[in-house]
Amino acid sequence: MVCHVPLSMLRIDVVQFISRNMIYWTIVGLWRWEMQHFPMQL
Repeated sequence: MVCHVPLSMLRIDVVQFISRNMIYWTIVGLWRWEMQHFPMQL
């Protein structure tokens, strides 16, 4: 018996996963850009 996941549920999971990744990469990108342009004195 094959467990079939409804497409709508799967789509919601995919959208949440992508949006989470987008937020993460946006933060990482901004942090890297700031480090590059405004090096902090440690």
